[in-house]
Amino acid sequence: ESSWVYHSLNSAVPRQDAALGDVWQVFAESHGALFISAEKILRWDGEKMQVWSLAGPSARRLHAMRVGDTVYVHHRATGLYVIDAKGPRLIIPASVLGDAMVYLMEPRQDGWLLTTGNGLFTFEHGRMQPFAPAATEFIVRNKRTGVLRLPDGRMALGTLNGGIGFVRSDGMFER
Repeated sequence: ESSWVYHSLNSAVPRQDAALGDVWQVFAESHGALFISAEKILRWDGEKMQVWSLAGPSARRLHAMRVGDTVYVHHRATGLYVIDAKGPRLIIPASVLGDAMVYLMEPRQDGWLLTTGNGLFTFEHGRMQPFAPAATEFIVRNKRTGVLRLPDGRMALGTLNGGIGFVRSDGMFER
């Protein structure tokens, strides 16, 4: 029988980065963990802590998601980052993404399907294009609260004011 043992990592955080605030998300990695706070990305490799700061005036907080084995972090002020072995690397600048937070991203043949607070978009060949306009209107009008891909292939869109809607892989919207 195994048991959990608590080990604080506070002493591993560099002094200049000690004011973390809330840690919003944690992702397991092969040799440690990735922690996402309001303005910082921290990587614990089992021996040392690396810290990257992404502060900015328009950022309420960082939001991260895992796609396959890769973690992506959206920083509203500067853009969408992939977290690779060397840390965050910008892949879509904020000037292309716009001002809405990215909540879900899925790979497509030539890019990505992105679900944001402003709706659904594809990102292909360096450009954002609207996807599923009826679903976008539903998200914007009713304030998106959650999104996930269902086993049957549809995307479920939870909202504050309109309940749940569904988007098929071809972009058709269903209530």
